[in-house]
Amino acid sequence: MHVAKTHPEVIKTLILADSVGLESMLPNTAESQRLAQMTQDRIDTLRKNLASGNMELAAQVFVDSLNAPGAWATRTPAQRERLFDNLGTATRMGVAPATSCEQVARFSFPILILHGENSPKNFPAMSAAMRNCRPIAEPIVVPNAAHNMFIDNAPVFNAAVFGFLSHD
Repeated sequence: MHVAKTHPEVIKTLILADSVGLESMLPNTAESQRLAQMTQDRIDTLRKNLASGNMELAAQVFVDSLNAPGAWATRTPAQRERLFDNLGTATRMGVAPATSCEQVARFSFPILILHGENSPKNFPAMSAAMRNCRPIAEPIVVPNAAHNMFIDNAPVFNAAVFGFLSHD
């Protein structure tokens, strides 16, 4: 999203799978504020758990919070290793830099939005707010998947992405 906002001339298409950074576009309601806080709460919990020194616990709680209880237990050793390698980047992310409706309205490229059927509710709420800024197709909802939809249901996720890219 950062490159799309700062250098839109280099973007041909944008694919957003449970994207953060759209919290500022949520309507000013109590429910929206609760949803916007979800991302920061997840990051704060991750930071606390990492500070305890228990990387396994930190990863398990974080993955389960984004997917569903027990999701960590279903990950293969290779998937867990990749998550361990990238866990620190999530702590630096926090709530991503705000994206405004005006910025989204200036995007001149096709946008694909994807959510897992069981993704945390803040992600669909943020993309709905984004869709109020300019015409964007309905999000693709990947069945039997949550935030890690590319792992949980790779065939459906990949088909949606490849289908989107083949139309451009």
